Amino acid sequence: AEPDDLLPEEQRPHSRIQQLLEEGADRASLQQAIDSFHDVDIRDLLDHLADEQAEMVMQLLDIDDMIETIDGSDDEEKKEMLEQLPDEKVAQIINEMPPDEAVEALGQLEESRISAVLHNMDEKHATDIKTLMHFAPQTAGRIMTNEFLALDRQMTAAEALAKTRDHADGEVE
Repeated sequence: AEPDDLLPEEQRPHSRIQQLLEEGADRASLQQAIDSFHDVDIRDLLDHLADEQAEMVMQLLDIDDMIETIDGSDDEEKKEMLEQLPDEKVAQIINEMPPDEAVEALGQLEESRISAVLHNMDEKHATDIKTLMHFAPQTAGRIMTNEFLALDRQMTAAEALAKTRDHADGEVE
């Protein structure tokens, strides 16, 4: 049994959100309650909510929480979550994902929707994603990333570590 299953229904984390939603709580109250959730808890919460309620919760998540929630979901859950969001919001989310993860997430959408999302994205990132999408699904080309860090052979270990840290912090292109 899941740990939450051992709690009485009214003490389960998702029950508080459901109660707030049913009471018509304001966005600030919902936001405060949702902010205390980990992405795994958010996925569990979304599973327990009606579609309209899940859509409302998704709209309250910040981009980082959406990415973590979507990324940790199975294909069917990803599809459901992405379908609940407008193209512009999906584009924001996909823009923040590494290309290989973005391709996987976009693969859950209809072809016409993929085009609309790509149209709303940063041009360079959209181009990187389109490049990976040319490969057949379930092939190495499709699931690889085209982002890498090149280090000069003449670098010292300290220089290489510094460049790696800068890259991880987004300071190096």
